[in-house]
Amino acid sequence: MRGILLDVEIAEEEEHPVVRLVLKDGSRKVMVLDHAFSHYFYALGEDPEKLSELISGVEAEYRERKVRPKAVEAVRRTIRGKEVRAVRIFLSHPRDMQPL
Repeated sequence: MRGILLDVEIAEEEEHPVVRLVLKDGSRKVMVLDHAFSHYFYALGEDPEKLSELISGVEAEYRERKVRPKAVEAVRRTIRGKEVRAVRIFLSHPRDMQPL
C-alpha cells in the first residue's frame, strides 16, 4: 500500500497494544492496524553484552503486576553520524517503559 502518512497512534485492543496508521491514499483516508509491532527503546553503555545480561534480569512491580523486558539484544546504531554499540530493550506493552 502506498500513501501519505497523516497520523500514528498506539491504541489498545483487548488489552494488547496495536499501532494505528492513518494514510491518505489518493482522495480517501485509510486506517492500517499493525498488531505485530514490538515496542522497544535503547540503552547505551560501555559493554553492551554485559548490559544486556544485566537488563535481562530486571524486574519491577507496576500497578500490581510484574514488569520485565520481553527481550534484549546488543546492536550497532548510528547516532549523529557515529556508530555506537547499544542494547535494544523490547517491551510487552508501551506502558512498561516507565517502570523499567
